Amino acid sequence: MRQCFSFCSIFPKDSVMTKDKLLALWMANGFIPSRGALDLHDMGCEIFSELTWRSYFQEIEEDVDGTVACKMHDLIHDLATSIMGQECCVIEANEGSQIPKTARHLFVYNSSRSTNVMDYTTFQPLQSLILCGDGYFNHSNPSRFISKQKYLKVLHLGFYMSNIEFKISKHLRYLYLHNSTVKTLRESTSSLLNLQTLSLKDCGSHKMLPKGTKNLKNLRYLDIRGCHTLTSMPVALGQLSFLRKLSIFILGKKDGNCERCHQLPPLGKLRFLKVLNICRISALKYIDDTFYGDMESSFPSLEVLSIRVALCLEEWTIVNGREHFPLLSSLTVDCCPKLVKLPMIQSLKELHIGETNVTLLTSLIMNATVLTSLRISDFNELPDELLKNQKQLDRLNVFYCSLKSSSDLLDNLSCLKYLDIQACSIESLPAGLQNLSSLETLDLNFCDSLVSLPVNGLQRLSSLCSLRVQHCKTLASLPEGMRYLTSLQDLLINECPELTSLPRSIQHLSSLRYLQIRCCRGLISLPDEMQHLSLLSELTIINCSNLMSLPQGVHNLTTL
Repeated sequence: MRQCFSFCSIFPKDSVMTKDKLLALWMANGFIPSRGALDLHDMGCEIFSELTWRSYFQEIEEDVDGTVACKMHDLIHDLATSIMGQECCVIEANEGSQIPKTARHLFVYNSSRSTNVMDYTTFQPLQSLILCGDGYFNHSNPSRFISKQKYLKVLHLGFYMSNIEFKISKHLRYLYLHNSTVKTLRESTSSLLNLQTLSLKDCGSHKMLPKGTKNLKNLRYLDIRGCHTLTSMPVALGQLSFLRKLSIFILGKKDGNCERCHQLPPLGKLRFLKVLNICRISALKYIDDTFYGDMESSFPSLEVLSIRVALCLEEWTIVNGREHFPLLSSLTVDCCPKLVKLPMIQSLKELHIGETNVTLLTSLIMNATVLTSLRISDFNELPDELLKNQKQLDRLNVFYCSLKSSSDLLDNLSCLKYLDIQACSIESLPAGLQNLSSLETLDLNFCDSLVSLPVNGLQRLSSLCSLRVQHCKTLASLPEGMRYLTSLQDLLINECPELTSLPRSIQHLSSLRYLQIRCCRGLISLPDEMQHLSLLSELTIINCSNLMSLPQGVHNLTTL
């Protein structure tokens, strides 16, 4: 763990680092120790979690695709640098830059389009070379230099480069080409038998992977996102038994669609694959046993599966007597209007489903009894008792659906902590809102028909900390029932043009710290009772053109 931590000093201060990149770099340099049957990736995840727990990483964020990013505080970066000594070196690319003779891991960046040229041929033998630049990187014959680096394990070229005709070290484990205009990789790339990571992210001109990609037996991560001209995949990728992450699998495309694909390859044989995205397979009608391969347990490590824009897909069958998706925890099914049958996956914890047959919606949710996160979108009407078995659900997003106040959607969600309703046709929130005693965050967005919040529906929301109401064009008032939100700390009202004032009961929001009112042109006054918001520390009012003054007592709030 000490080596993994100190190696982070190779990045300049205040850099955003992704978990996946750190794990790949640690693995490539041999910093992750083996421990029994635990895979190096999983061991790396434990190290990352431990460093996060110790606060060596901060500003941890996770995007919708599951990419985790973080930073290091400057003082922590200094600590990592002191441990690593001069083995890690960060320099700017210019003629006068000096590199310590002890440097084994080098990060070179250019902060401007300087005309100075760095002579790489004078570099000593390196294990890691990361070149990052804005636009074109000034260099003198990088091909010649890289060819001389016989012990290189990490090569990261983060700048525009049209030619990579160089001999690569047989020890290379990490190859990253970002924003390159390279159209093809040399076939000799497939002889890099130690290669663990191959990233061609945003190489928009790249047309073909090496035919011998199947020979990269140690390959764990293959990232081809943003390779828009890539038209097909090499054959026999199922032989990459250590592959954990395949960002996209392309089945031959025209205008972004796989128009002639009638069958998926046997991806179930990839025993370390964790994330699989399938998109725009317009000719596919059936997913059959070919997809699973001939293993007793198919997709044994898969955790995240997404299938989108499969307009003709009707049925997804299973093979009896075999185990399928034993670890699958996240499933996305979107824009598959004809699909009516899916394998039963009881291990699901996260489900995103939209623009599908309502029969499929019902069967998926009824069989997935341990869901903690659910996103439903684009359904004209939601069936009764749809969520009656979801006792563990703590996050619910409902987008572009028609909801009725009589709906029982929220009736049994006693563990729900986050509720987001967006762009739904709804005049009043479902009555079950009053039963959400664990709810901490309520977001209402673009609900154009919403006139008011329920007077008594807020009474039992004793845990609610954040209420955000935005872009609700017909919302005319907030109820006096706001008095019951005694745990509310953050209240945001944005783009609600019919709202004229806030309720006098706002004085009972004893925990309120942040109040924001934005773009509410109908707002003409605020209640004098605001002077009792003793913990209010931030009041923001923007673009409320008809509000002429603030209540007199607001000036006496000592925490504001």
